[in-house]
Amino acid sequence: MVDLLANQDKTFFFSIGDHTSRHNVNQADKFQMLLEAKDELLKQKDSEIVALKEIIALLKEKL
Repeated sequence: MVDLLANQDKTFFFSIGDHTSRHNVNQADKFQMLLEAKDELLKQKDSEIVALKEIIALLKEKL
């Protein structure tokens, strides 16, 4: 899981899994980090959709 938090001094706090880092970044780096976070969230969403579809299929079998 990726979490990004920005504050006014152009510092990003981000957490990937259990690791948290703090980096001073410029505008281009911020956008790159946001794009990477977006991609990670989309992957998570896709895997959750697959899992939910499997759960639905199992529930339908029991009905």
